[in-house]
Amino acid sequence: MPLRHRERGHDPTAVRASSEEYQKLKDAVADFVDYCQSKGWDAEYVKKTLIDDHSPYVITLSGNRRVVINKPFFQARSACGRATRVLYAAYDLESKELRALKDAWRTNSVGVQSEEEKYKYLEEKGVHFLATTYFVGDIWEGDGITAGKQITHTDTLSSPTFRPHWKKVCKLMCSLVHTRVLQELRLPLYSMANSKEVVSAVRNAVECAYEAREKADTCHRDISVSNVLVNKRGEGFLNDWDHGQILTRVKEPHQYNTGTWQFVSIDFLRNRRKPQNIQDDVESSFWVLLYVCLHYLCHDRPRFNLEFFDEKDAGQDENEDTVVGGLKKKSLLTNDRVKVVKWECEPLKDLILNFSGVLGDYHTYSDSTRARSIELAKPIIYAQIHSRALPGCFEQDRLASKRSSQGSNRAPNRDKAGKG
Repeated sequence: MPLRHRERGHDPTAVRASSEEYQKLKDAVADFVDYCQSKGWDAEYVKKTLIDDHSPYVITLSGNRRVVINKPFFQARSACGRATRVLYAAYDLESKELRALKDAWRTNSVGVQSEEEKYKYLEEKGVHFLATTYFVGDIWEGDGITAGKQITHTDTLSSPTFRPHWKKVCKLMCSLVHTRVLQELRLPLYSMANSKEVVSAVRNAVECAYEAREKADTCHRDISVSNVLVNKRGEGFLNDWDHGQILTRVKEPHQYNTGTWQFVSIDFLRNRRKPQNIQDDVESSFWVLLYVCLHYLCHDRPRFNLEFFDEKDAGQDENEDTVVGGLKKKSLLTNDRVKVVKWECEPLKDLILNFSGVLGDYHTYSDSTRARSIELAKPIIYAQIHSRALPGCFEQDRLASKRSSQGSNRAPNRDKAGKG
């Protein structure tokens, strides 16, 4: 008996879009690009999600909520992992608005909260600077006879003899559930008009991280340039809480550590099974700010060595992980190497020096005194970022997203420092 489409891997929630539906998506994208240009934001790359030789689809999320999509803005290239795709331009046929749709596969494990549960929990606790979310949930399938969540089965099919070897190649050899998130459309930091807007967005991300820890006992654990975003109102927020962890509810936190390599903390790069906390989130915010400033803002060190973002050592940490890093990041902070960079914007220079100084002090403290140093420095960090984001500071310090003389302009790869 031949296999049905669903049994052969076809997604029953996706159907080809009509020419009229695709035209609605194209018109909405054109309107969005025009709006961004009126704000001085760079949104030309959004047009790349519209490619006529890439088949447009209509995705059914739940009930009557359907969205039209085309080419993914980002698509995972690895055969292993969660196959995350951000379908950046998604036209909501219900609200007639352009949205952002994330399509991914989450870990199907007892004790691991879904992204839906995390967003609801954070909102209930009153955490600010989160994305407006219109739909989040797991995807169900059914053909009129059977129904259930879309779940992978590869982990159950590998033989006991082969499975140990396979898990060395792919640590995410486990059951995964198909999930989607529909949120307000957003822009990355490097699309902003000036450094004031960048700093304002990072300020909101830092405050969100602190509030999540204080109000909800939650750590984000993956703050990166891909997760500190700006909405159409120009407001920054901290997104993608699928790796977030409610610390009081995790019995074995060492199993689920993660992060984007270029932005994770020094301590975690040295010991990738270290339980992550607010100190790691705050430090990641600094690396995001520094990354954007070095790549897209005018300074006098166009050939400044940026290898500390990608540094990987072949040695082993105390838990026998074969790739570690962080030594060059630590040297940058503790030896005040960032002082040699002179940005055209004086307030921005002061902010980066003060922020790096707090983190440099933290990494020179002994273990017995450093635990609370970031908590005690919170007023300093927040006051510095807040004051630099006030009107009048540096609106004229414009970003140049196409600049090639400021070192490498390539986007960070999405290597994860652990597993989710």
